[in-house]
Amino acid sequence: MTQTVRGDRATRSAAARHGAPPLRSRRRRTVLWLLAAAVLAAGAFAFWLATGLLDASRVVQARAGEAQASLQQFRDTLKAGDREQAEGHLAAGKEALAAAELAAQQRQVRVASALPYVGSTVSDLDHLLAAAQIMTTSATDALDVYSDFAGEDSKLFRNATFSLPAIRSAQVSVAEIATAMDRAEAELDAVTGDGPKGGQALEKKEAALAQVAALRAELVAMGPLLEALPAAVGEGDRKTYLVSILNPAEMRAPGGAPLSVAFIRFDEGKMTIPLKGQTSELTNGNQKLFWKSVKGDPWVSGNPGRFAGANFNPDFPVAAEQMLRAARPNFDIRADGVIALDVVAISHLLEATGPIESEAYGTLTAENVARKLVVDAYEVDADQGERHEDNDELMTIMLSKLTEGGGMIGKARALGEAVPGRHLQMFFRDNGLQDLVEQERSGGAVAAPETGDLAAVYTQNGNGSKVDTFQHRTVKETIRLREDGSASVRRTVAIENRTPPYVGPGSDPRNGYFTRWVTLKVINLLPPGAEVTKSPSLRNADSAREGVDQDGRPFIEGIITIPPGETAELTWVYDVPRAAVRDGDGLRLLVHAETQATLVDPTFELDVVPPEGWTAQPGPGGWQATDAGAEIRVPLDRARLLQLKVAP
Repeated sequence: MTQTVRGDRATRSAAARHGAPPLRSRRRRTVLWLLAAAVLAAGAFAFWLATGLLDASRVVQARAGEAQASLQQFRDTLKAGDREQAEGHLAAGKEALAAAELAAQQRQVRVASALPYVGSTVSDLDHLLAAAQIMTTSATDALDVYSDFAGEDSKLFRNATFSLPAIRSAQVSVAEIATAMDRAEAELDAVTGDGPKGGQALEKKEAALAQVAALRAELVAMGPLLEALPAAVGEGDRKTYLVSILNPAEMRAPGGAPLSVAFIRFDEGKMTIPLKGQTSELTNGNQKLFWKSVKGDPWVSGNPGRFAGANFNPDFPVAAEQMLRAARPNFDIRADGVIALDVVAISHLLEATGPIESEAYGTLTAENVARKLVVDAYEVDADQGERHEDNDELMTIMLSKLTEGGGMIGKARALGEAVPGRHLQMFFRDNGLQDLVEQERSGGAVAAPETGDLAAVYTQNGNGSKVDTFQHRTVKETIRLREDGSASVRRTVAIENRTPPYVGPGSDPRNGYFTRWVTLKVINLLPPGAEVTKSPSLRNADSAREGVDQDGRPFIEGIITIPPGETAELTWVYDVPRAAVRDGDGLRLLVHAETQATLVDPTFELDVVPPEGWTAQPGPGGWQATDAGAEIRVPLDRARLLQLKVAP
């Protein structure tokens, strides 16, 4: 044993003397070489992974950005009605998305997906691309639906007929798009932004969510309409609608006088027009015929009389129901709804369809239609009989333009622009359709707020003149708030009659077709619970009237006559018990300002005086601080809710 150990030592000593490394050194060196190899391998792997990830990231970010931009351009051009460009943008988006997805499938990216930290970035990338793929597929479906609705070769409406199978097909497509939007939103909600480049992922997430919301608003929102459409166009039971052209030259509270009408009938999708023409001729000179008026309507009650006076109520759903009831005895037609529009709505329609040619009026464009129809047409040498014939021709042309196949979405969008100013109003007895009308705020309903002031002023023509197009109205209010939230309101209605001079023979008759004088009933609606404390002195004291309408709104009114070129003012003072609501340490004033569909938008001037020792806190929207409190000046081109906070 001792000899063996000594032998080993002797061997190692001899190996050392001859230059051979000892065994321990060789083992250490082997480990070092293995470690170096591992480090080099790890470095090579890291380099391979990092460069691959960077390259893939650059490609994915760039091409995904291109795809997202192309989808936005697709939506914009589709909305504008340019199908060819929309198809081009969609193709470009698909190409960019395919390149991004190819880059995302590189081996380095897939390996990184399983690693900590960077794996979160890859996961975000996968969710963004999945959402983009869903959006692109849905865009293709949206293009098909758009083509059915808006293309010149529309399958939906052709040869004066709605295709019920095409409607059903569109229902399925829109439902599938709605489901796809839910899936896309779920993918986007899964993006966390926790890994490297997380900020960029979150930015793309927000942009994509905005696109999802836009597609929902513009296409998926068509779902309820598509569901209601078959019944609306006479599937199973024919439907008839009263279309009335309201004339703003002779105003009623909810719009112009219904001097032209047409009845449109649908039977299993097929459209016919059983009757159209001038109201006065169709009703034998506006003869008086009885119909049962809407309960509680203070403007049309008892024996209502003429059809042309059916729409006196400022609230269009009530006025429209009166028109439907009046249509039965006057036209011997039972209608299921009313579509009322004026020359402003027609001008919007012409923006979508292009000009129309009329033998009587020449070329009518969006720019000149109002002047030609409701200003120039009432010159003193105009013949009423000829004008009625001209309007019949115009009604025929307009209905043809409106109902011809193709471009339906563009027409609907153009007419939708007339809704805020109440230049297009609709009412249907079918609850489903009426719900849609109310959701889109196209029903012309007047607010009946439990809290806040209601600034709702309307004029109604009283002398058969055709000069309301020259009316310039300003509603001025001063609201003095009290600490308990109640208020005293002083309202002045100033009306200027900017008519040109009378040029007829003899003196101005002050009433009728060609006069430049105007006699107006000025109607004010007040919030429920309001009490009038002061009324103006009127030349005709008997014309002053107060009451409560069918929805519990107090009203006050009076009749005035305004010579050409002059201005009249009427002032009322009233108390509002709940003008403001509590808001923290102060109050928030609410003012519901309504509009009337005049040719020139009224102006609203509001001054607010807080309780003594309190201060107004003007916010956005045009409010300005004053020595007394705050003020705001806005056009009443639509209904507005104005809010102002005051605090001690």
